[in-house]
This record gives sequence, C-alpha cells and structure tokens, in this order.
Amino acid sequence: MRPRTATLLACGALLLGACTLPTPAAVRPQPVTATGLAAAEQALRTALSAGSWDDAVARATDPQRGAPDDALLRALYAGTTEYYAGRWRESAAAFERAATLADERVTWRLSRGALALASSDRALPYVPGENEVLLAHQYALLAYAQAGDREGAAVEARRIGALLERQGPAADPRERATHAVLRYLSGVAFEMAGEREDAAVAYRNARTLGADGLLPEPARATRAVGSPTGEVVVLIERGFVAHRVSTRMQLRVAGDSADDDAARLATRLGAALGDGALWSDDVPAVLALDDDAPRRRAHGGSLLALAWPALRRARDVAPLAGLVSPTDAVVRIVSAWRGLGAESVGLSRTPVLLRADLSDAVAADFRRDRSWLVTRLVARAAVRQAIVAQARRRARPLGDLVASVGTLVEQADTRSWHLLPARLEVVRLRLPAGAQPLAVDVGGHTRQLGVVQVVAGGLTLFPVRLWRDDAPAAAHVADAGI
Repeated sequence: MRPRTATLLACGALLLGACTLPTPAAVRPQPVTATGLAAAEQALRTALSAGSWDDAVARATDPQRGAPDDALLRALYAGTTEYYAGRWRESAAAFERAATLADERVTWRLSRGALALASSDRALPYVPGENEVLLAHQYALLAYAQAGDREGAAVEARRIGALLERQGPAADPRERATHAVLRYLSGVAFEMAGEREDAAVAYRNARTLGADGLLPEPARATRAVGSPTGEVVVLIERGFVAHRVSTRMQLRVAGDSADDDAARLATRLGAALGDGALWSDDVPAVLALDDDAPRRRAHGGSLLALAWPALRRARDVAPLAGLVSPTDAVVRIVSAWRGLGAESVGLSRTPVLLRADLSDAVAADFRRDRSWLVTRLVARAAVRQAIVAQARRRARPLGDLVASVGTLVEQADTRSWHLLPARLEVVRLRLPAGAQPLAVDVGGHTRQLGVVQVVAGGLTLFPVRLWRDDAPAAAHVADAGI
C-alpha cells in the first residue's frame, strides 16, 4: 500500500470515528454553565434545590430532558431524585439496577480498549468509582429504612461491609472519613433491625477508621422498652459534591515529524498529569513537548488540543457547629427576645459525631483511575499527532483538516454522580419520646431541620438534606421502636 493511500485511509478512519460512535453524546458538544456543569445537569441540581421533585425525577430519567444516555448513570440519577421525592421503593430499585450494572462494568473495564482512541472516553460505558458504588448502597439502605423495611436496610448494610472488606484498608487517608460514616450507618441499620451483634461489629469498624473516643460503645444500643426517651441518629447532607469539568490543554509539538514524538509525548504527559492535575486549577494551559527551542524554530510547530477531566468544588460549605436541642432552641428564642447573646446564657450543643467530605472520596476514586486516563490520553494524542504529521507531509490543507476534526472530537469525560452531597455529618442524641423539633447551628446561624418522632425506648434515623445553607431543609424520617 502506497504511503499516500495509507494516509488517506488513516484520516478516513479518524473522520469516520467521529461519525459512527455508538453514543452521540460522545462527540456532541455539551453546552456548559459557569460552574462547568452541562446546562441540563445544572438545571437538575436547581430543581432538586428548589424541591421540584416531579421535575427533578423527569430530568433524571428522560434523556429527552437531559438525563444521561448511559444506563448506569441514569439509574444513579433516578435513585437519587426518587429518594428525595419520597419514592422509597422506586429509589431502592433504581440503586439495585445501578449496583448490578456496576458489578458487570467493573469486570469489563479491565478489557475495555480501542473504541475511545478514535474520539474520547465518553464513548465508553460509565464505570463508577469504588466510593460511588459504596454510596449507592448507602442510599439504598436509607431508602429501605424510610420505607420501613428494616431487613432491606440490613441487607444493604451487609453489602457495604462486604465491599469494604474486599477493598481492604482505605489507600487514601482522605476517604477514611467516608468509610467511617458508611460503617456507622450500617451499624444503625443493624441496630434498627435488632441485629445487635452485627451493629457492634459495624460500630467497632467505624471506630478503627479514626473516630476512637467519639462513637458510642455497643452497650449503648441496649435500651429499656417503654423508656420515656429514645435515641435519634441525624444524618445531615449538605451542598453538592465536587464535579468533573472539562479542561483544555494545548500540547506544543516541535514539528510535523512524528518519528520520536510519541516517546516524548508519553514522558511529558505522564509527568504533567501522572501525579497532579486532579483539580481544575492544577491543569497546565500549555505543555511544550520539546524544550529544544532551536529545533522548534527550525521545524516549525503546531498545537495539539487535548481535553482532560478535572474536579471542581461547587463552593465552600460553612462549618456545622452541632445540633441544637429543643431546650436550647427555646433558650435561644428567649435570649434573642431579651437581647442576650447565646454565650451569655451558656447554650450547649450536641457535637457532630462523624464528618465526611464526599469530594475527597470522589477525588480518591479519580486518583485511582488517573493512570488509566493518562494512558488513554497519551495513546490518543500520539495517534492523532502521527496522523496529522503524515497528512501534512502530503498536503498541508489535508493535515489542517484532520487536526481540526481531531480537536472537535477530543472531549473530556466529565460524567459523574454529581448529585451527591458535599458533606455528610452524623449526630446522635437522646430525646424525650414524641414529636421533637430539631435545629442545627451552621456558621453561627440556627437552621430548622423539622420535627422528628422519637420512639420511646427505640432508635430513629433522621436524614436531612440542606441543599444550601440558607435554604429550607428537606427531611425524611424512618422510625424503629426496638
């Protein structure tokens, strides 16, 4: 085969790759907002924050309204929105579908291959990270608990424990706090189901993850039936987790010869992205392939556009000082009426038992997957540069056309479960039985969480989502009198 024919076939393959991918979204430009999120995904976050549950569920499940094309990611979105809409059974079923697909894809990802070389990693099915899989089971646990299905919640707790045991100790210390919360909520699920031994093991595992001295001893789970008080575990979710955004990087290539550029390409990209570029502010705008300036001037040069996914935090979340008990709330109202400060009347707070930053957890997932992403980016860039260089040697306009098409096709894979909260905080306290109002101290301001029905001698799980620190809370309650 003559070189010119080979060049034309290679260019044709590249152009064809942009037109025949199985998922149109893999190459279709996605309009983004100032946050870096796609417009449809930002609209979904807005619908959830506003409590527009029907609208949110429709946006999460209908591809015509911006739902993900990928079945697994769509199941995660559906489970999340249905959970906050109070559709517990539908939510649990959606998370069950997501878990089944995740099991299949984690096995498959080891052999995933050449498809994305022609375009981008968005051409591949979505594979969730380890912490995303764990959190899917956590929300299934919560959904079953809200539906009053204690056994279903305990089953999800066992799945969480099995996954954590399979993964082994957290390799990244920044995900240990998330694992501690998962272990603790598993203990709560077991305790609500009356499985005290399993609860004790889960609490003990949570304690080993860095919460020593804070978590209750298993003996605390023994409560007298008919007691005038009951215990409440409040799970507070706040904000939105860091999401992936597409960053553009220009690779300055020394010339049109591709004889040894592939090796330098791998070296430079590996050095630039192998250990860093996790957050969007860390991605270099321009990366020179060769430091030899005279060679660059002698041979000309070109810029190869590359797209890299990086994380961006939505915004900072104000510190949560603790839970305000009903008595404290009354004292605060009285002190405000008298013009006194909280400090002057000695207000007490129930401290936060556990805290977890889910942005750190998804960053740990990204860090584990980064070497694979770099490998694919290097391979894709090397193939594109070789084709462009060969085309330009034959006909400069043809090479420019191929380079332009490659730039359009090159897109970062920014898919993620961006509906997760930024933070999880757990508070445990004992209250008189009956309806009790709860509030939380966020940044020195009291926020009402709602009214919890405390079961005499029992345990109540009270999950609350604060979409914004200045917005009303969304509370859902599951009771267990044991």
